[in-house]
Amino acid sequence: MASLSRSDVVGAFAVFTRLLTIGMQIVTNNLIPDHKADAFAPNREIAGNGDHVVDVIFGGFTHWDSAHFLHIAEYGYTTESRFAFFPFYPLLLSLISQQATSQQLLLVMSKHSALLIIAVCINVVFFTLAAIFLYWLSWQVLKDEKMAFRAAILFCINPAGVFMTAAYTESTFAMVGFLAMYLLEKKHPVVSALIFMLSTATRSNGLVSCGFILYFVMKNNFRKLFAVYNAKQLKTICITLLSMVAELLLSLICVVLIVLPFLIFQYFAYVKCCTHNTKFGFFQIQPISQAQNEQTGDEDFNEFGNTPDRVTPQLFQFPAWCNNTPPLIYSHIQEKYWNVGLFKYYEIKQIPNFILAVPMVTLCCFAIWKYFGRRWNYIKYLGLLPRKVKKDSKSDEFLTGFYGDDVFVYIVHMAALMVFNVLVVNVQIVTRFIASSCPVIYWFAAAMTTSSVNHQKSTNRNQGQQTLFQKVVSNEVVQQVMNFKGNNRKTNLIIGYFLLYNVVGITMHCNFLPWT
Repeated sequence: MASLSRSDVVGAFAVFTRLLTIGMQIVTNNLIPDHKADAFAPNREIAGNGDHVVDVIFGGFTHWDSAHFLHIAEYGYTTESRFAFFPFYPLLLSLISQQATSQQLLLVMSKHSALLIIAVCINVVFFTLAAIFLYWLSWQVLKDEKMAFRAAILFCINPAGVFMTAAYTESTFAMVGFLAMYLLEKKHPVVSALIFMLSTATRSNGLVSCGFILYFVMKNNFRKLFAVYNAKQLKTICITLLSMVAELLLSLICVVLIVLPFLIFQYFAYVKCCTHNTKFGFFQIQPISQAQNEQTGDEDFNEFGNTPDRVTPQLFQFPAWCNNTPPLIYSHIQEKYWNVGLFKYYEIKQIPNFILAVPMVTLCCFAIWKYFGRRWNYIKYLGLLPRKVKKDSKSDEFLTGFYGDDVFVYIVHMAALMVFNVLVVNVQIVTRFIASSCPVIYWFAAAMTTSSVNHQKSTNRNQGQQTLFQKVVSNEVVQQVMNFKGNNRKTNLIIGYFLLYNVVGITMHCNFLPWT
């Protein structure tokens, strides 16, 4: 048998953990009755055996935001509030459901059931790819293969595990984000920007990816400035300056590319909600002013103050945000339906949600504090000075691992997302928000849970003769889980947190309990 690469092991372990998640979901969803949550839950008619089988196997993955994504994939954007959910993932579900193979499913089940199967399968595939891309990215940034492997394995058991399999965008966002970051580290900014476009089409925080491109160009240009300073020939100086200008123009193009999906989606929302137009570019659309809530399960169809039955364009009242400058729907619906705004979530009744966010916020803060504490002489120059002029007396020891130079921009990225989550948006989403966006959280977890010598010896023994399954179930992290008492306190706290949130998250989310 051909030798197995570490990427193979990462991919196999990712699939293994998804199968475990699906299995746990089947048990908890069928043993525990669903809670009656105050959330969108369309009435689904289980018409035949196919629908019943799908409901038994995957029914727990249809709750909370999953219901919105599946609804959009089936019916499109039928209400104003649905525009909080970006189009790439539901569009992908809809396109796949129209293929010949998927059409065969409709012979034995409803379209909703077929979409649910497609959603789970897509997320298993995308999660596996995300784990592999994270391994590649980690190796490139950390320059430490063992830590990169451990980070990828920890991603496979991350505390947002249930959202990586349910009909959410977490796996999609992680996959495109990690791939784009990897391509940027390999110095392919344009290709990276094209991939980052997909992240912006998947979730709004994809816009933050512009920072990676801008920092990449800024860092290169600062180093070229030092080259210009030391250059003695006019020709060399002119060529370097022209190169800097070209990179700046290229970075602007990349930023426009990343922002473009967001702007197109906002314009689409404007055309659909604020006009009677039936065309959007080459596509036929149904304006909300003419939409019907029949067969869609939309109880909130009259959210504009209109009656839900056969609203005519002449009587339809356009929402107030249509008159804003600019008329952006996203900020309006986040404030109106999700209470998003600075300190708006700071209410007594939200204390349980803040408690749920504490472990991830603590882990992020600890990572930031440790990195800033060790690398302050590097950070105070924003990592822009070339190594030979950096005033860091211990710079040579920071060439690899979590404290490496290239980790800095990822620390800043995580810090920005965490602060925004805690202060502005619904704080309970911080776990899945960080878990699907920030590779640095896994690098820090890998650094804090490094195996003892005994674990490493037992893991490495006879690995060359092991099968893929043996390598999957005997990796370092699994060995630490199996030998919990032999680990140090930091290792047990981090791995225990990851595993606990996986189990509790599956149990609560799949039964419509507040785990969103």
